[in-house]
Amino acid sequence: MLQIRFIGRLYSVLLILKDSSVTGRVVDYFLFLANSYNYNLGYWYIYHKLIKFTDGKHFRYVIQEVFLNKVYSFFSEKNKPVIIDIGANIGVTSLYFKDLFPKSKIFAFEPNPIAYTLLVRNKEINKVSGLYTFNIAVTSQEKSATIDFYISNESVVSTAIKDYRDERFLFKKIKVKSISFKKIIASFKFIDLLKVDVEGSEYGYINTLVQNADKIDAFIIEFHVKDLNQFKKNIKKLLKKYLLWNTLYVEDRTEITEESLNSIVKDRNVTVCGKLRTSTINSSFF
Repeated sequence: MLQIRFIGRLYSVLLILKDSSVTGRVVDYFLFLANSYNYNLGYWYIYHKLIKFTDGKHFRYVIQEVFLNKVYSFFSEKNKPVIIDIGANIGVTSLYFKDLFPKSKIFAFEPNPIAYTLLVRNKEINKVSGLYTFNIAVTSQEKSATIDFYISNESVVSTAIKDYRDERFLFKKIKVKSISFKKIIASFKFIDLLKVDVEGSEYGYINTLVQNADKIDAFIIEFHVKDLNQFKKNIKKLLKKYLLWNTLYVEDRTEITEESLNSIVKDRNVTVCGKLRTSTINSSFF
């Protein structure tokens, strides 16, 4: 365990250097070495969090997206914001939100049994309080039910979409319990941040999100753009209630308008941040 923490601390220092003005190929090289070694250990120590994982390649991408590019960066005047994390996977984003807001209440939903086991383990390792986990899928269906779900033995990537395509993995079908997205939203008086990453199922949430915009102050949704018309149609719905930004890096957030939608290309993921246009809460993504 001491060896794990030493390697993790070394990596964390290198991340800080890389994230500052001291960026260069030497730092990148040592980052690569630390990455490779740490993958074999199955643990990662970053920003005072020890994270257990199984899929090194996917985990490296998530760590870069969350902690380095800060795609999920969010600021609020509240010190106890309510955050819904749908598609929590192994808990990286939930732990990141806990780092931003230690007193926050986070409700994390993850149907993949392998990922969920790691989510709970990472919560226990880091002795996180105020993080409530649910091993259940969130669907656009009106009623709770048992549904088909597709997982991979090679990765913690999973989906409820039958014809979901990811050439990196082979998926197998399992049965999981589900709960209605509408029911989740109805159970909260107010949600400061809604985070969604559900590998293609996000489009089914949009109508309910817009209908309940008065109680969802902000959101971060990863859209999987397989059908450009479908994507544009749903973004236009969101624009009626929210200011939107397209996020690749925290420093590279660009506002989304109906005109800018023409720059979006098919077969890519787009992380969209939304802030309620009529919000009176002093919070932002910047």
